[in-house]
Amino acid sequence: MAPNFTTTILSLAAGLSDPLNPHVCVCCLAGIVPTTAPDESLLVTELRRNQHHFLNTAVSYIIANGSALRTDSVTVDRRAQLQLWVLQCMSSTRATEWRLRHQDMLDVLAVRGTYMDVEALCIIVGYCLAVVRRHPSQRFSRHLWPSRAEDVLPAGSLETMRSLCVLLERVDAPAIALFALDVHVTCDDELRIHRAAFIKATIVAIGYTAADIERRIHIARSSEGPYEAIPEYTMHRLDNLAKLLFEITVSFVPSISETYAVERMIPAINRALDVATKPSAIEDLACIGGTLHEAFRPSLALHPRIEDLGRFVHSREEDPYLSLHQILVYTILRRACAGPGCAATEREISRSLSMCGRCRIVRYCSQTCQKKHWRTSHKFTCNSVCMLFNATGISSSQFSVTFPVGEFTAACRAARFSEEDILTLARAFGLISVEVPNMRFLHGTAEAWEAIWLRQFFATEDVNEEPEMSGVV
Repeated sequence: MAPNFTTTILSLAAGLSDPLNPHVCVCCLAGIVPTTAPDESLLVTELRRNQHHFLNTAVSYIIANGSALRTDSVTVDRRAQLQLWVLQCMSSTRATEWRLRHQDMLDVLAVRGTYMDVEALCIIVGYCLAVVRRHPSQRFSRHLWPSRAEDVLPAGSLETMRSLCVLLERVDAPAIALFALDVHVTCDDELRIHRAAFIKATIVAIGYTAADIERRIHIARSSEGPYEAIPEYTMHRLDNLAKLLFEITVSFVPSISETYAVERMIPAINRALDVATKPSAIEDLACIGGTLHEAFRPSLALHPRIEDLGRFVHSREEDPYLSLHQILVYTILRRACAGPGCAATEREISRSLSMCGRCRIVRYCSQTCQKKHWRTSHKFTCNSVCMLFNATGISSSQFSVTFPVGEFTAACRAARFSEEDILTLARAFGLISVEVPNMRFLHGTAEAWEAIWLRQFFATEDVNEEPEMSGVV
């Protein structure tokens, strides 16, 4: 972490404590943003354990700026104000390195950065919320920040939602989308009733960003001067907005108005797909678009990138045992009941779900759900997974999300499964895959995924040595 970290944090917290009359140096804020994974871990630990006041004032400051935008009460030139604070901080010492760092920040502010203070705070707080997001069943703690929902929703759920929406729509900082996502995931119970507003704001933001990229492309093509590249932060913003839209939309599709989906969402997604360049953004947008097309069957033609994603997902050839490892890990990570028709999560019932005692892959909220799942599909998948573990010498208690992929795939290849075992694993893969929530567009039926896994298997084996099985796919 940066030298004099505690002193810097206390100074920043004091400057942020009154959002209506703040005084914060963006250069000092940027200075505590970690640049390596170890530094990130140290920063998160220190902030969550010992700097609750700073994090609370940071969140309040972000939300207050959104509220000011929404009510049009921003009466100052924010860029000039940020530059003034950096100059004042730079003038406080004659240390050469200190002054050079602050001068570099002034150069950045001259190009962009009207809301760089908000963006830096979104990044810093986002690191802390990302940890909570990875462990949603333990979202609040007495000893670690956040200790309660009010820490993340300082103005209440409604006002916080409104502020986040206006920040998404009117501020081009890429970090805001991820901050909004972290807040939404951390306080899903409190913000669920506002999901539609989040989706609408994200669609508006995606539309504005896509239009900005289109404008820049048009200028570049029509200009006789040198080509001006689209700023990286603009493409990064589109990527983050796509990630946010994917996370908050896919499970909410049944509640979306058909008119809004067809007239607003699909056109905005198609427009973004036209200009997106990052693979993650293309995949997220194409998946959402495909899900909406499947749900509402509009007369609009599928965007070519949606068609490409569908073909890729259903034809890609990968290591079958890597695919098996991935689906098992994904299932273990789910903190939701696997019972048919049950959507209970650990967050909703405020306790840990019970794992299947044999395979230790799926979780249940009650014995009733466990029995229902056993009768429908889990009897077969549980026996299949246990067969897999027995054949590979990996115990169910040993296998976890951190189990080395290479060790797992090597053990599977060394097991020399019989033809019957391979067919069993393929069917289990299909049954488990189809139960993955919110991914129906990609995963299709259990039979489809069973065939996909077999194709992956045959692609890595000598097909000529398996004449009796070649007709399965």
